[in-house]
Amino acid sequence: MFPRATAGWLALLPYAINALRWSPEHVGYNLNENREAIAPTDYWGEWENHTYYPSPSNWRFPFYVATVDRFVDGDPTNNEANGTVFEHNWMTNQFRFGGDVKGLEHNLDYIQGIGIKASIDTSMASSMLRMGNLLSMEGYLNATAQFSWQEHNFLWKSDRRYHDFAPGNEFNASCEYPRMWGQDGYLVGPDITSQQHGCKDSEFDQYGDIKGTGAYPAYQSQLSNFASVQDRLREWRSDVFDKIKVMSCMQIAMFDIDGFRMDKALQTTPDALAEFSAWQRQCARDHGKNNFLMVGEIVGDPKLASVYVGRGKEPNMVEPNVTKALMSTNMTNSSSYIRDFGMGALDGAALHYDIYGSMTRFLG
Repeated sequence: MFPRATAGWLALLPYAINALRWSPEHVGYNLNENREAIAPTDYWGEWENHTYYPSPSNWRFPFYVATVDRFVDGDPTNNEANGTVFEHNWMTNQFRFGGDVKGLEHNLDYIQGIGIKASIDTSMASSMLRMGNLLSMEGYLNATAQFSWQEHNFLWKSDRRYHDFAPGNEFNASCEYPRMWGQDGYLVGPDITSQQHGCKDSEFDQYGDIKGTGAYPAYQSQLSNFASVQDRLREWRSDVFDKIKVMSCMQIAMFDIDGFRMDKALQTTPDALAEFSAWQRQCARDHGKNNFLMVGEIVGDPKLASVYVGRGKEPNMVEPNVTKALMSTNMTNSSSYIRDFGMGALDGAALHYDIYGSMTRFLG
């Protein structure tokens, strides 16, 4: 057990949550401790005989972002864990440096001593949607699959398979798309919605690839494989979403964390992210955490970002009076927000690229 030197502990939401059907060979590595679970929604694990640390009542204090591998090597014996020559080289940035949880544990007092009150563990990786790189689009094994509303048929790249999520090539004519907003901060119009007729009966989006974020329409980045190498779960499909919610809640129960830093937050459809946040906040309350923090990486126009922060606002919902805006309360007119009370998506930006870009121009 770590000494709780910092006031809050956050995790990047991982794209490959360590939960599988229970097996004795995975004990100690598998978050799922329910031996009877068959369906992923039955998976569960909880830190036994543990008193959960309450969330900070106020999150306005300095954060420390810790990429564990690049921090402190507390246990050199685990640097060559797989016994290959392609693992550890502390002189490069392409191999493991050697930092580990033991090194982080030994330096929590130092982190607190320099005034940092929260730590974000980046060792867990990406967003709630992004998986590995096991799928290919038919005809595009070594090329970028162009975006298509008809979706592409998938092919497995190798004999490796996902355990709890399945792709598919059959067509589902009754597929209902989620609400989507454009970079201008308004709902997409008929020019987009008129093309949304059915989808693949798949737990993955198979619309195509994108090279990166920011250079594509928002709806396209919310449906495409990121950088052509991250398979994307169809989070707006209820059965997929149910699995994601349970597996993420399990992290709170097992690790006693106080928040999630959502990587690529704007690549998640807004209503799904809001529902996900509400679910995780309730999960946290069930474990004595009444101020669970949801922040995210924001890559997009500020008008689109405003759809995600809090209950969301479109440009025509902005309060022109700054004093009134600052004095807003939970009793504010709900018509001035996109979502109902309690359905805030993000509490704020962990990294906002507009601000980051401005700072780099200013600081050089």
